[in-house]
Amino acid sequence: MNIHFDLEILGAILGLVAGVVLVIAVLTKHPKAKSLSFATFFLWAGLDFINAGSAYAGGQPIVLPLAFGTTSLFVAFALVIRGQFEWTWFETLITIGVIICAVVWNTAGATAAFWASITSLFLAGLPQTVEAYKRPETMFRIPWILYWLACVSATSGIFIQGKEDLDQLIYAGMGIFTLGLLILFIYTRPPSKKAE
Repeated sequence: MNIHFDLEILGAILGLVAGVVLVIAVLTKHPKAKSLSFATFFLWAGLDFINAGSAYAGGQPIVLPLAFGTTSLFVAFALVIRGQFEWTWFETLITIGVIICAVVWNTAGATAAFWASITSLFLAGLPQTVEAYKRPETMFRIPWILYWLACVSATSGIFIQGKEDLDQLIYAGMGIFTLGLLILFIYTRPPSKKAE
């Protein structure tokens, strides 16, 4: 029995459920779907696929980054279908980070690309986190909690199994931190002036 793998599968399932909820919300024009950032999901997809490739090259489990990358890509496509596409200088800056990750992966190897993509993964989440800080009342709650639980599940599996998968621990840990910050803003920030 491999608890690490089982908990990573559980995390992947939670991530897929969260992604499906968000895709349905976008396609059915749920009012809170307007708070979703195309750039965040598009860039997360690219970075998650880079992490999956790096994990695969290093002999690590790829289930969680592959599931997150797939759901992020579907959410991004749903946002494009609904015409909810915004791109600013900030998203361009993050895109440059993603391109740097791809170049690093190709030239310096999987480990260097992993570290570059972890940094970019955090940066790519900033548009969504800023939205949660500015307008918490516009944000979904359940999908973000499911994504956070997915990262907690994967991290728990690493600790329970006693494996020294530092890359996987950092990947899931970055998700716990980034999503935890987003959830903290959703639950603790006062509504924006527009909502009052």
